[in-house]
Amino acid sequence: MGGITPKEARRLSWVFRLNRWRWAAGTLPASELFYLEVFDRAVARSGVAVPPLYPVGSAANAGLLYTVFRLADEFPGLNWLELGAGQSTILIDALVESGRIGAALTLEHDGDWAGRIGARVRHEVRTAPLRRGDVLGVTADVYDFASDRRYDVVVVDGPVGTPRRSRWGALKLLETALADEFVVLFDDAERPGERETIARFLALQPAAGHVFIHAMKSQCLVFSEKYRGLASY
Repeated sequence: MGGITPKEARRLSWVFRLNRWRWAAGTLPASELFYLEVFDRAVARSGVAVPPLYPVGSAANAGLLYTVFRLADEFPGLNWLELGAGQSTILIDALVESGRIGAALTLEHDGDWAGRIGARVRHEVRTAPLRRGDVLGVTADVYDFASDRRYDVVVVDGPVGTPRRSRWGALKLLETALADEFVVLFDDAERPGERETIARFLALQPAAGHVFIHAMKSQCLVFSEKYRGLASY
């Protein structure tokens, strides 16, 4: 069945309410600066050669950069699949080069943007056009991509979000490309459309744990038992 149940919606509705009041109190900008400081210090101490990154506007925010870096640093050698190219792609590439990520593939539906980001990194940034398809009873945009391997980590940060069931097509890809032991990192988890998709994935993975990270934007990490340490992020 498509969509989410009222119970599933209630599970994540607190994210919107919390963020609304944190914006009013000014704590979200403070959290962003905190995660930026943690990220900068971790990179400096690690010796990883990270090119300049600009976590502003619609780009990957400090919370996402922190999460990607910490995950790769604490669980090295995993294979990553990224949906949507951008600032996080540049960071992931630096982590591949440092040996903290085993292999990485980035999918991007916009050919021009894929070429622009791909020219700055060494791992593959593949143009994967979007097609309309049925995903759990809902017609959604799905990357035209057939995975020939299973990925330990999938970053859901594309395509462009929608007000309802945002990036819903990722659920189809996760069904075929995700390893038995996994981490899925959903970006933009403060948005209602993304929360619907996260709730559906949690319903499909009832044994999985999850944790939210809140700064100027929010992320949701969903993880299997092997990666239960992520609950402390």
